[in-house]
Parts: sequence; structure tokens; C-alpha cells
Amino acid sequence: MSRKFLTPVLLGTLLAAPLAAKEGMFTPDQLQDISAPLRAAGLDMAPEALADLTGFPMGAVVSLGGCSASFVSPKGLVVTNHHCARGSVQYNSTAENNYLDNGFLAAELADELPAAPGSRVYVTTEVSDVTERMRADSD
Repeated sequence: MSRKFLTPVLLGTLLAAPLAAKEGMFTPDQLQDISAPLRAAGLDMAPEALADLTGFPMGAVVSLGGCSASFVSPKGLVVTNHHCARGSVQYNSTAENNYLDNGFLAAELADELPAAPGSRVYVTTEVSDVTERMRADSD
């Protein structure tokens, strides 16, 4: 291997070595157990607030059935990634108004366009521990 290639690779490896992430994935109800590292990383809110999936701020997070989104207004406006809303953008586009190429901006609520037929926004309204019921049914 040439030194020209090997030197940057080794240097990059050595510089990345001190970088470490907290191992594992955590459900929202487990975040209070790791509150100290979260606060050390810069979280400036109570980690317990993230455990309530129907309260602030987690209640603003919704599912579009494969994509996530967030409520950004009390009127139900949600924001998501372009690829998640592409079907609705395409549905509302015409030859005269190609929103895929030119974009769209509603100046007021009355100018908003509908989502494509079949579109859904799933909102968490309750979280229940069903462990015991599932265990009882599996015996």
C-alpha cells in the first residue's frame, strides 16, 4: 500500500478513537435513567418530560405511516421531510403548477392544499404497559 494512501487512513483512525457514543438504544421511559449523561451532552430539559409520549414535547411527534413528522401549529399543520410528502405534492401538482419542480408556499390557512387520498397522520393518544396481559395470553 502506498504511504500517500495509508497515512491519511491511519491518522483518521487515530483521531476518531477518542470519539464514543453511549451504547444501546433507549426508549423514552428509560431516558430518566441516563439523565446525567444527557445533561452533560447539553440537554437542558427534564429527561422525564421525554417519557410522556402524549405531553410536551413528545406529543408533537407524529407518524405518517413510515415517516415521522411534527405538529408546528395548533391548527394541525405538520412538517416532515420532502420525500415523505412527495406523494401529496405530486397529487396537487398540475402541468401549470408543478410543485415538485417549483415548490409551493401557502400564504395563509385557506391556501393550504390537501394531502393525497389515503394519507394519514397517526397521533399517539395513550401508552399502556401490556406486558402482563401478553404474558398471560402466551401461557
